[in-house]
Amino acid sequence: MTTYLLSKIWYLAQVLPPPARYVQQITTACTWLIWRGAIFRVPTTTLQRPTAEGGWALPDVAAKCRALLLVRMKTLAADKSSVTATLLHTWDLNGIVDNPPNVGRLPRKLAHLRHYALDMAYIAPTHANEPRHKFRLRIYETIRTMDTNAERSDDNFHKPIGNACGPTSTQLASRMTKNLHGSWSSMTSSLQNTDWLSSTSLIRTGVTPAGKRTPWNTV
Repeated sequence: MTTYLLSKIWYLAQVLPPPARYVQQITTACTWLIWRGAIFRVPTTTLQRPTAEGGWALPDVAAKCRALLLVRMKTLAADKSSVTATLLHTWDLNGIVDNPPNVGRLPRKLAHLRHYALDMAYIAPTHANEPRHKFRLRIYETIRTMDTNAERSDDNFHKPIGNACGPTSTQLASRMTKNLHGSWSSMTSSLQNTDWLSSTSLIRTGVTPAGKRTPWNTV
C-alpha cells in the first residue's frame, strides 16, 4: 500500500493538494485493504495512532498531504529567485506567520498561500540543525494534533450539559475551542476545493496586495 499507492500520492501532493473527496476515497481504499470486509473494525483514527499508542501508524492522508505541501513551499522560499519566495515576501509570509492567521487579506484564488498561512501559524520555526525529515514529521504531527483536538472539541460540545445554572468555565472553554478549530477546519476544507489552476494563473500574472501585476520573469 505504501509503495504502490501512497508513494505516488505523496509525490503529487507536494505541488497539488488533493480535494477533500479524493482524500476520503484514498483513506477508504486503505482501510478496505486492511479489513477486507471484516465486520469488527476499529476507527480509522485509532489505526492512525503511533504503534507505541496502540495504533498501526496508518498515514493520515489529509495531514500528510498538507505537511508535504508546506515543506515544499518552505524549501522554495529559501530560494530567493523563486516565484514562491517572491509571493511569500509580497504577502509578508516569509517569516513567522501571525497566530491567529489573517487569511482574509489573501486572495481566495491563491489557495496555496492560504494553506501556508493557516498551518504555519501553529508550527514553530525550524532551526539550522534540524533535518528536513524531522521538520516534515513535526509539521505532520502538529497538523494531526490540531485536527484531533478539533474533533474532540466538537464531540464535547454536543454532549448534554448537566448544570442547570448554565455552562461552567470548562464548558465555555470547550465551546470556544470548538468554534476556533471548527472555523479553521471549514476554511481548510473550502481551500482544498479551490481550483488550483486558477492559482497557477495568478502566479504567472503576479497578483500583489495592491492589485498590481508584476512580471515574474524579471524577478
